[in-house]
Order: sequence, then structure tokens, then C-alpha cells
Amino acid sequence: MWKRLFDRLFGREAEKRRIATTIAASTQVLEECPVCRGYADKQVGEEVLTRADEAIDALFDRNAPEVAIFSGDRDELKRLIRDVRNDYSYLCPCEEI
Repeated sequence: MWKRLFDRLFGREAEKRRIATTIAASTQVLEECPVCRGYADKQVGEEVLTRADEAIDALFDRNAPEVAIFSGDRDELKRLIRDVRNDYSYLCPCEEI
């Protein structure tokens, strides 16, 4: 249990989530606040998620180093892109104050 928690917070799983969050922000699945640089889930439609999937496929097709941690499992990253949205609310952190 502790090993899994440590991995989720600091290890390999945390690195995967960080990469998924970065890709989600770059494909507009998440929106980055220009003020606080925090992220918000603007609950985008399926067309944005499809574009994110296409961007993930392109990264894997060119063997981008940032996705090497996924060991060729693009479906894991696609699932994670959808999952990291649950980490953020509709409002960015500075709007919730």
C-alpha cells in the first residue's frame, strides 16, 4: 500500500500523470490560467479529446522521448489524459479564492 502511494505521489506513476497533464494542457483538454498557471477542466467535448488522441498517436509514431515512460502503451496515456481531468475543477485555483 505504501509503495503504491509513494509511486502515485513521487515515482513512475507521478511522472506519467505529469506528462499526461502537460499533454492535456497543450491540446486544450485542460486550460492553463494565464494568471496563476494553474489548470482547470473546462469539460471539453469529444472532438477535443479526439484531437488529443491524435496528438498522442503522433508522439508515439515519432518515438518522442516524453512518452518513452509508457513503453509503447498509447492506450494507457489516452486513458490517463481523461483521468487527470478529475484532478482539476472547472475553475482555476486563483478563481476559487
